[in-house]
Amino acid sequence: MEDYDLIKCERRPNGIVIHHVASKDGETRIVKYSDVRAGLSWPQASAPAYYCMLGEEFLTEEEGIQKQKGGLRWFAEYEFPGLSLNDFFAKLTDDCVQFGCHKIYTDMGENCRDFVIEFGDYVREKSIRQGDLDPAPFVDNFFLGVSIIEDWTRTKRLELPQDTIVYEQLKRITKPDLEESPELIFYAVNALCFVVAAFHKYRPYHSPKRRPRMDLGPHGWMVA
Repeated sequence: MEDYDLIKCERRPNGIVIHHVASKDGETRIVKYSDVRAGLSWPQASAPAYYCMLGEEFLTEEEGIQKQKGGLRWFAEYEFPGLSLNDFFAKLTDDCVQFGCHKIYTDMGENCRDFVIEFGDYVREKSIRQGDLDPAPFVDNFFLGVSIIEDWTRTKRLELPQDTIVYEQLKRITKPDLEESPELIFYAVNALCFVVAAFHKYRPYHSPKRRPRMDLGPHGWMVA
């Protein structure tokens, strides 16, 4: 996918994300995405906080569901080795607003409960309405997540920029690495597993267009 400069982002009432972009030729056009989502790895003693954000290109849909998988466009990643979660949340929610990200897929198990509460407190305090946490699918199966990434990559529906943290981590994973806490060693891949698995399992749904309301006139005629 060609690079572009994002001018404005909007989410239509039916859920489709619209990017107004400036191309290299100076023309302004719109690019449609079925959805924009993020994957988030919480910070641990041996791993920094990290997220990545991608959007699935809009193709065609049937009864509001895009059944055919579109290509995933890479938008952003961020690694935060610091201690202030508020600084990390600020960057995450800024990117959610900029790119139109509605769901952030992550581990919401008991061990991560405090992080989930902290994020909820942050967005409520700041009155942020973009970017809700959702449980990631296959959260405890790193191998399956990597397999799904491999499938999307092999079919050319996912192409990662080579200058990213997650690309570098993916490149050096070996099978023995999967035996000892790979989600901590490869924290960026872990987040990518979350978001790609979410696109794989939960197909984007768009509310169908509503017909104009018709009321009965004084003589029983249907009027708009």
